[in-house]
Amino acid sequence: MNIRKIIREELKVIFDDTTISIKIGDKILGGKFKNKKIEVKKISTNDKGDITINDKPFLRFRIPKNVEEGKATDSHINCENCEWHWDREKEDKNPLLCHKCGYDNEKNKFDYKALDKWKEQNS
Repeated sequence: MNIRKIIREELKVIFDDTTISIKIGDKILGGKFKNKKIEVKKISTNDKGDITINDKPFLRFRIPKNVEEGKATDSHINCENCEWHWDREKEDKNPLLCHKCGYDNEKNKFDYKALDKWKEQNS
């Protein structure tokens, strides 16, 4: 038995209990610079036993902190566009609107009218 087989078997024992904190439907970052949002549609393994997401190797993706931590909490919100974060306020009528860039995390698009309205009310 050569040394490579021994090392592979030992590593397999160590990494058999590997768990990842993402689920189908989560958004992770992929692409050349790992900055493009990609929705997880399929989690599986390939012939070698490596974890794959959407039939691509797991190491080709980056997991954002909010997914690692179990998504944003009810009181703390992270902007999906600019990574700005804030605490939810009870009196805010649109709590998922980023007050920095105008991105609405609920509608997944920019809402400049709502941003201008919020600025008017809070100035």
